[in-house]
Amino acid sequence: MKGHVLALSAVCFGTVMTAQAPPRFEWLGSCPVECCGYGATWTALQPVPAVADVPAPGAARTSAPAAFTIAAGAIVHAVTGTLYTIEKGAARVDEDFSTDATLSDFSTRHKRPVTFLAGETIELLAPREKGVYRIMKDGRVVDANLYQIGTPESCKTASARCAGIITKQPVTEWWVMVLNQERQSGWIRSPEHFARAGCR
Repeated sequence: MKGHVLALSAVCFGTVMTAQAPPRFEWLGSCPVECCGYGATWTALQPVPAVADVPAPGAARTSAPAAFTIAAGAIVHAVTGTLYTIEKGAARVDEDFSTDATLSDFSTRHKRPVTFLAGETIELLAPREKGVYRIMKDGRVVDANLYQIGTPESCKTASARCAGIITKQPVTEWWVMVLNQERQSGWIRSPEHFARAGCR
């Protein structure tokens, strides 16, 4: 518990208080995919186990016994979630480019332009919506639109003009707290096995 509190004192809502990134990040309240939000209903596409507490990030899925199982077709309420960065990724910049980035703090979100120079390595912390990554830039955490870079495969196409290459994707775990119709609460690690209300 003490270590968890210390982690939260270093990282809170995407704002890093020191210039050096810690080895692991916790993104409280993060919903890292498109058409995603908490406070909505999700429908299970297959049986999904829910655990009482989130085990140590990176631990085997079997390390925590299931508190209950959500049946296929069951509707749950998505309360909140936490995204953990287990291993940082990296992108190599081959050409100078600029893009918009958002700096998150406790109350507002400030947009600012950022520039990446050829030869620079971008620290990728977590994927966000399409084309956007949470990254470390100049000692701070920002959400940057990195549409100018791509994977080695995507940059091979004739129409692609990539200013950089993603050499390693970040390793993340996304845990979501849900509440079932029996008023049982638990955490799931397989949000991709749910259809989210309002999304197609």
